[in-house]
Amino acid sequence: MILLAFDVDGTLSTSAGPVPFDLLLVLGDETLPAVAVAVVSPSAAWPKDKFPWLDRATGNRVADLRHFVDEHPGALVRLYVSDNKDYQVAAAAGFCYIEAAEFAKGIVP
Repeated sequence: MILLAFDVDGTLSTSAGPVPFDLLLVLGDETLPAVAVAVVSPSAAWPKDKFPWLDRATGNRVADLRHFVDEHPGALVRLYVSDNKDYQVAAAAGFCYIEAAEFAKGIVP
């Protein structure tokens, strides 16, 4: 399983970021059992009311990332996509930090 956790501000297109918002909906589709998606940002630019199942944001990124891992203990790959240079946050939670702009380069339109 692959865990993909996302920041919002400056990361997702809902806040002028390079990662298309719709990608999370496609990746988070339950028909893709090898991928789990979560948002770990308390940003107002995330439509929490429409997509509550993707929302893991409590304001504590490390705790939110760890909780995501607890939900999927067998995950072999854990990626945290952000534009905040959160290398230490990602490492503390057992994730690999991926810069949002670099992640977006690999998205096929």
